Amino acid sequence: MSRRKRGLLDRKRSRARTGSDEHGHEDTEGSDDASESEEGPEPVAPPEPIASPITAPPPEPPLIQAMDLEAMEAPPTPTLPPQDVQPVPRMPLEPPPPAEQPEPEPPEQPEPVTHLDEGDVLGQWVVETSIGDSQGCALFRAHHKNTERIRVVLKVRLDAASAATPDLVHEGELLFALKHPNIASVRNLKLTNIPPYLEMDELPGERLDRLLRGGQIYMAQALDLIEQLLGALVYLHARGIVHRDIHPGNVMVRNNGVLTLMGFACSTKTDAVRPTGRSSLGYLAPEWPEVRDLNHIDLYATGCLLYELLTGRSPFGAPGDGSPLTVAAVLRKKRSVPFLDPGDRFHEDLRAIVRMLTSAEPRGRFPTAATALGRLQRVDRSYAT
Repeated sequence: MSRRKRGLLDRKRSRARTGSDEHGHEDTEGSDDASESEEGPEPVAPPEPIASPITAPPPEPPLIQAMDLEAMEAPPTPTLPPQDVQPVPRMPLEPPPPAEQPEPEPPEQPEPVTHLDEGDVLGQWVVETSIGDSQGCALFRAHHKNTERIRVVLKVRLDAASAATPDLVHEGELLFALKHPNIASVRNLKLTNIPPYLEMDELPGERLDRLLRGGQIYMAQALDLIEQLLGALVYLHARGIVHRDIHPGNVMVRNNGVLTLMGFACSTKTDAVRPTGRSSLGYLAPEWPEVRDLNHIDLYATGCLLYELLTGRSPFGAPGDGSPLTVAAVLRKKRSVPFLDPGDRFHEDLRAIVRMLTSAEPRGRFPTAATALGRLQRVDRSYAT
C-alpha cells in the first residue's frame, strides 16, 4: 500500500476516536486527566491494521508476449497465375559509319634472284658449288649455316619473284612419296623463300653428263648403270608414274657407283590422256606427241642413254634451240631411223637390247621395263671391260 493511502487511513481513525470521546466518555475525562498528570502519559499502542476494501490492481500483462516460433507455421506463399510476359523489344542500334581509312599500299615485291655464288646464304643453307641445270632450275651443293656436316643438294628456281612454282610443288610431292635407293629423296620444300627451292639429300658424286664429257665410260660400268636405271623404272611404272625426262643431266652417279635418278618435274601418271610437256629433245620418243603408252617414253630414252654410254656420243647430236621447227625436224629424223645400233664390236645380245629399246615403232620395244631388265641381266659380261 502506498504511503499516501496509509496517511488517509490514519486521519480517518483519529477522527473516529475523537468523536466517541466527546459523546460517551465525559465522566472520565477528569479522572483520566488526573491520572495522566500523576502517572504520566500512557504509551499509545500502534494501530491495528484494518482490512482495506481496496485491493491492489493485478499486474499489467506485457505488451509483447513471447511467441513460440517453432510451433507456428509459416503462412503459405501465395501463388500467382502464370502470365505471358512479352519482352520489351529493343530498338537496334545502328553502328556508327566506319571511319574512312586510307587504302594500304601494296607490299613491295622482292626482286628476283638471277644467280647464286659460292658463299651466298639461301634460307638456312650456304651455297658451295654449282652442279648444273635441270628443267629450268639450278642445282647447288650446300651446307647448313651452323655446321658443314649437314649437307644437301638444292634445286633452285631462279628468276622466280613469287612462290608460283607448281613444278617444284609437283616434284616435291612426288619425290616425298617415293622410297627407292636409285631415286632422289626430298627433304623439304621452301616456296616462301625468294628464290624458292627444293631440298634433297646430299649426293656425293658427279652428274652423268659431266662424266660423259670426260671420256667414254667402261662397258661394265655402263651396263651396271643401265641396270640400276631400269630397276628404278620398274619401281616407278608399278606405281603408275612415268619419268618422261631421262637424260644424262638428270642422272647422278655417286662416288660408290650408285645411280640416282633426279628431275621429276615432267613426271606424270600413266592414266593421263596425254603428257603435258616434253623431255629433252635428244631423248624424246619419235611418236611424240601421239603417245599411247607412256611407259615407252622412258624405255626409248633409256635405250638412247645406253647407246651414248657404249659409243661415247649422243645419238642425235645437239637438238638445237627447241623451237617448234627444230622439234619437228628432229622427230622426223628419228622416225626415219628404225633403231639405234652401237656397232658390231659389241656382243649381239647387247646390240639386240639397244635395238629393241630404241625402236622407232613403240610395238617393237620391250613391253615393260621389267622385261628389259631381265634381258639385260642375262647378258654375258665376261668380256666386258
